[in-house]
Amino acid sequence: MSTIHFETHRRRLLNEKAAISALLSDHNGAFQRSVRAEPCDEIDAACEVTDTIVEDEIAALEDRRLDAVDEALQRLMSGIYGVCADCGNPISEDRLQALPDAALCVHCQEKFEAFGPPRLLSA
Repeated sequence: MSTIHFETHRRRLLNEKAAISALLSDHNGAFQRSVRAEPCDEIDAACEVTDTIVEDEIAALEDRRLDAVDEALQRLMSGIYGVCADCGNPISEDRLQALPDAALCVHCQEKFEAFGPPRLLSA
């Protein structure tokens, strides 16, 4: 088993958090500028709506990514970084290098992608 370089991952996660936060700030600024603009006609209004929808989707993706980075930093601080949240086995250093906020090992990630999250049985 390879050694996990916690400080390297911590720095990468903090840098990624700063970059995502900057992107979110840029998107919020672009949204504010677009809200202030007065559309000239129906085509401009339709383009404005489309732009707003795209901006909202991008911001939502960035919010989810920021949450994943925050969760990884929390796992790092609590001492469980690099441990699969599903099976409890170690997450490989190669996987953490590729995706520092990974919460699942490759095997569990493949299971999740194939079958989705666990389903609760209803009574």
